[in-house]
Amino acid sequence: MILPITIAAPILARTESEAQILLQSVRSLARQALPLFFADGGSIPGFREDLAKISRVTVRQTPGEGPRLVSQVRQALDAAQETRTPYILYTEPDKQWFFENRLETFLSNATTDASEVGIYLPARDAASFATFPRVQQTPEQLFNALAAETLGRQADLLYGPLLLRRDLVPLLDPLPPDLGWGWRTFLVVAAHRHGLPLVTWEADLPCPEEQRGEGDEQSQTYRLEQLAQNIRGLVLGRKELLQARD
Repeated sequence: MILPITIAAPILARTESEAQILLQSVRSLARQALPLFFADGGSIPGFREDLAKISRVTVRQTPGEGPRLVSQVRQALDAAQETRTPYILYTEPDKQWFFENRLETFLSNATTDASEVGIYLPARDAASFATFPRVQQTPEQLFNALAAETLGRQADLLYGPLLLRRDLVPLLDPLPPDLGWGWRTFLVVAAHRHGLPLVTWEADLPCPEEQRGEGDEQSQTYRLEQLAQNIRGLVLGRKELLQARD
């Protein structure tokens, strides 16, 4: 049995080439024949219209200025939540390799009753994790070790996609708008706080060939920013966990 699922994702196309890459990736995702909800963060003209032409896609525009990722994610999740399906698959929209090679198997393995699992996520095995750039491996290894102290288990938490119970979405209400990628780690700890298990599906999930370079100083700084956001989300989630125990 495959769980009833709706898909939610933030999306942003800043250039024409980026737009074409994202559209191709979303078309691959749409082959799952599931409802798709995107929250656009201010893409180039025409992109939202092209995106909305893809079957089963709904696009919402995220208003406002300043940091947008948290509001984008929440807008997409809220839209997916309105369908009342018990589970929502969150993903970044550019994971075309995963969509074409692993997503169907991942979803077919998500057969545990929805009432028994909080979050179900794909995790890289050791060999595929080693294909990612060192500048990505090092901060992610550090974060996973820190998170294990809170969750009581070691897991690869940062590959990207995650399947979550619909009723976990309101737990994101108190998040600061500038938390960035830390929203995911906050949610994982929040589910743990409510006694909802984290289940991982370990598989061969290699880094796409074109993304294996170490990158320039700007991309390396971005990885450090992601680490800081993830740690901040972990800290916020841990504080709520400790308060719940008092």
